[in-house]
Amino acid sequence: FMNIPGARGRIIGNNPISFSAPITDERPLNLDIACSTVASLKVAQAKNEHKSIPNTWIVDGDGNPTTDLGCYPASYALQPMGSYKGYGLAIMVDLMTSVLASGDFSSSGKIHSWCLDLESSNNVCHSFLVIDPTKFMQGEKIESRVKDMVVTLRNKPKAVGSSRIYTPGEIGWDQLQDAEANGIALPSDVFAILRELADDIGIEFPVTTKG
Repeated sequence: FMNIPGARGRIIGNNPISFSAPITDERPLNLDIACSTVASLKVAQAKNEHKSIPNTWIVDGDGNPTTDLGCYPASYALQPMGSYKGYGLAIMVDLMTSVLASGDFSSSGKIHSWCLDLESSNNVCHSFLVIDPTKFMQGEKIESRVKDMVVTLRNKPKAVGSSRIYTPGEIGWDQLQDAEANGIALPSDVFAILRELADDIGIEFPVTTKG
């Protein structure tokens, strides 16, 4: 959960936004982000690995930015990205995924974390919007127009020291290809948790270890 400007405590969900569009001869353009500065799992990972974080990630119990991870996530909360801008986006997502879906909105106190409260029903709501481009575009294919856009972006002047301009989703596709070819390296604590969960529910843990 996130804090919001002017408040203290865990107020509103970080309400992720996901968007995808097809590209000619390429994998889709993908964007999948939370409305918080960083996803909660990044904060949890930093805490588990005893790493420092910037003061733009979380707030303490009084609503002040902090780098202290000691009370996260019990009483500390994530900061919205861009302050009031991330707060506004989170409200828009909440309207679409809770109010529009006749469900509970995240600040109601009825939404429970699937990471932190496994015993309670999650009560998270979702909303999906699919746009048919043929209703807007005449004689053109969206794949080719998106291709034109991403090629134009990639060919813009590069910053000093930059070798490439990425469009949303490219890095993720590269990481997926590497994972498919070489597997995923799990941190030792994640490995231990997954092994314990597998044992608890009696399923095989399909992991190959490399020396």
